[in-house]
Amino acid sequence: MICSNCGKETADVSGKCPDCGAVLKENKFPADMAKIEEGQLCRECGAPLRENARFCTKCGTRVQVNTQDINVQNSEEEVKKPDKKKTVPVITVLTVSVVIVIFFLFSIVPKRNAKGFLVDMQEEVVQQEDGSPIVKSDNDLEIDKEISEKEVSEKEISDKEMPEKVNSEEDASWKSIAENTMTKTQEKPEIIQLDSKYIRSIWASSELTDSTKTYKAETLLDENRETCWSEGVDGTGEGEYVYIEFTCPVYLTEIAFLNGYMKNESVYHANGKIKRAKVSVDGEEFEAVFNDWQYGQVEYSLYSDNFVFDEPVRTQYLQITILEGQKGTKYDDICVTETALWGYAEEGTAAVDQPMMDEPISIDDLYGTVLFDYESAYGSDCAYAIYDMDDDGAEELIVSWGTSAADWTNTVYTVDDNANVVEVGEFYGLVSLYEAENGDGIYSVYGHMGYQQVEWVTKHGNELCAETILSEETEEYYQNDNPIPMAEIGEGIMCGE
Repeated sequence: MICSNCGKETADVSGKCPDCGAVLKENKFPADMAKIEEGQLCRECGAPLRENARFCTKCGTRVQVNTQDINVQNSEEEVKKPDKKKTVPVITVLTVSVVIVIFFLFSIVPKRNAKGFLVDMQEEVVQQEDGSPIVKSDNDLEIDKEISEKEVSEKEISDKEMPEKVNSEEDASWKSIAENTMTKTQEKPEIIQLDSKYIRSIWASSELTDSTKTYKAETLLDENRETCWSEGVDGTGEGEYVYIEFTCPVYLTEIAFLNGYMKNESVYHANGKIKRAKVSVDGEEFEAVFNDWQYGQVEYSLYSDNFVFDEPVRTQYLQITILEGQKGTKYDDICVTETALWGYAEEGTAAVDQPMMDEPISIDDLYGTVLFDYESAYGSDCAYAIYDMDDDGAEELIVSWGTSAADWTNTVYTVDDNANVVEVGEFYGLVSLYEAENGDGIYSVYGHMGYQQVEWVTKHGNELCAETILSEETEEYYQNDNPIPMAEIGEGIMCGE
């Protein structure tokens, strides 16, 4: 057995080396005995040894030194020593070199730590998984320090930027909703003026008709100061309204008005304007208060009054109702020249590029133009009546006109399926009108100097038929309980009477 401490071979079985007294241990690596003897492997752990190593760098076991080889090496070095006399000039240089080398070697002399491992003075020893040490140099330690500092810095920044940790699925769900809401809030839709593509129809509860024209609700969106909407009831129009229907759901943000009739200064002051109005949308109502401007203050303004919603309101219709009106110097009629709407369409919907339609065209609107033509040609002595002659839901216009009793004529007009005014036919005489007793058509009664003639006038499609049912001398002219009222053209349209 070979002593692992002094390297001497002994046959002693007492358990101690007879030369150095060290405890003898059984050779763990008999197969590598030759390499162990040559100093290539550690006797204790079998780890490879560096050349001329004195200790095993893995387990710290002292390595056996072959004194014979050292003596041979020293003898060879002595044989090679130069002659002192011939090397005197370089002694000083060699001495200085040796001192530098010794100083350098001293600075890197390995030392043992408390566990017996050989380590450099500035090296750190850490354990591998199998228990063997990993030696880190100064350079490695500096790199580790930089990496550690960088990781700490990045973690601090990350902790500041990241929200609180989500601790449950419910928290995660709310976090997702919040992020989506934030994204939608940041992507605000563009606010635009809602033109005719967004408006399906516009109509009013009443519209004023005079001897020249009807002041329609649709003119509120025509950008023309020569036109206006005017309510058509007695007084200052409280309760009358304009109704606008959109082609798709929209979000309204602002409504603008050009209040009053802005045709010119005289017309502006002669007519009335809104003082307060109710703005109604889907499920919500707001009150708008209007300014009492002088004409010169708004003469060059696009709009006189603006109503801005605190938040965009979703709706598919808009109703503007007069709560209080202000009379003009001459007329009570409340007028509005223009209105404009701002907002945006609901996401996922699109405006429809189609002609803007008002409420189904009224008989009043169409017949107003016809009456204006008659008045221009024959004066205001002409009369008219409106009556549904064939009970089809469309009221006919009956115009009674002429220059004398000899040429007096009654012309009947109706409206076809395309909302066009169509002349149906004529019957003659300066007559009174009554509902037919059987409910079909009318009775035309002519009476003069004790003579009367009664005709039964009926309408069949776009044709008129007049049949005389009574012609006689009498002191009492025909009449029944259902006369059809007639009015002079200058009095304005009579609807549904």
